[in-house]
Amino acid sequence: MPPDADVREVVRTWDSAPTQEHTAVLRLRPGAGYGLRRYATPAPGVPGVPGVPGDADSSPIDPWDTLTVPYSDTGRFADHVASFGADVVVADRPTCGTP
Repeated sequence: MPPDADVREVVRTWDSAPTQEHTAVLRLRPGAGYGLRRYATPAPGVPGVPGVPGDADSSPIDPWDTLTVPYSDTGRFADHVASFGADVVVADRPTCGTP
């Protein structure tokens, strides 16, 4: 590091860019995924998944909750979702700012 470098200023620039907000639509088992539910909102109008109970082609009530979850860091969010195992299913690909 050069002797005239201001380490605090260098570190401050790392956090100067605003975070970009993304969303993902997830299906969560009842009683699971509380860390994801904390900031989630219901995802109304999400099309059903064929073969899943409660969807348009089935008669039983779907026990899964479909929620929209915000996130900013894709890698951290993917790790967080994966930590819930089979209790969480990605219902719609996450938005990433590009089509």
